[in-house]
Amino acid sequence: MILRPCYALIATTIVAFAAPAHAANIADFVDFSLRTPPGGVVMPGRLYAPPEASPAHPVPLVIYLHGSGASGTNNTLQIEQTPDMLADEAKRRGAMLYVPQTNLGWTGTSVTDWVTTMIDRAVNELGADPRRLYVTGYSMGGGGTWNMLSRYPGRFAAGLVVSPALQGTDFKAANLTDTPIIAVHARDDATTSVSNSRNVVSQILAAAGEPAPTYPTAQSSKYFLAANLAVPFHQEIVYSEPPGSTTNYFISRPDLDLMYYEQPTGDHTGVLGVYYSEGIYDWMFSHALPVPEPASFALLAFCGAAICGRRRGWISQA
Repeated sequence: MILRPCYALIATTIVAFAAPAHAANIADFVDFSLRTPPGGVVMPGRLYAPPEASPAHPVPLVIYLHGSGASGTNNTLQIEQTPDMLADEAKRRGAMLYVPQTNLGWTGTSVTDWVTTMIDRAVNELGADPRRLYVTGYSMGGGGTWNMLSRYPGRFAAGLVVSPALQGTDFKAANLTDTPIIAVHARDDATTSVSNSRNVVSQILAAAGEPAPTYPTAQSSKYFLAANLAVPFHQEIVYSEPPGSTTNYFISRPDLDLMYYEQPTGDHTGVLGVYYSEGIYDWMFSHALPVPEPASFALLAFCGAAICGRRRGWISQA
């Protein structure tokens, strides 16, 4: 059982609530573990895949990285710690949901490489859409989400980071400036310090050429929101705030799709309710990586432009 006392983000308003939450149903998942050729398990994992998924009919793929409480090798505990609405929304939107399990944390590059190996397998063999890969995680898994976004830039269409632990020492904020990201944390979190989120958000802003935010003091009762009014979802959150309740920081660079939401109280589990916000999934699934331009098409376009340019010059000289 997961508890969700939370301050939930939705597309039209921000609602404070506290209610019990249930875990995903393990019966919806199949074994999707990374194994050695003899069959030994390298990294346990489970996958939900909608019936229609196939290489001919690619579907989105969400990767959920669990917190330390689900660490192990039994390939069940991580599902017991996966929010049920995350699984429900994957099903409702025709998406895959991959939930790996680790007992090594999400910091080591070998572990994150194992995750990407299984992502590649889902893409190449099962029909996961490489343009619609979304990564999210809570606590230790939040730190792992930062690592995934940093180590594999341009791989994910969006990321959601919840109460993150520390990221790896190889973290590069500049690798995240082109990826839509929402991060949430409670200021009084006694398990993973809010400074974890603040430091990463400040680094991303600095890498994008934005000034450093001034965060509220520990005693402040105000919420903090870093948002970009050029992003419609951010606008809806900003405009729905009760007057005087929030310290706002507005991003000026229009293409930086980064939002950081910090609530004054809630401790470690108090922001889990973000997984129970339908608006978050609307935001997440609205993103897709651009279609890569084939090299041959790019060359043809270049040659065509050159020919047209010469023709225009010839016409102008006639």
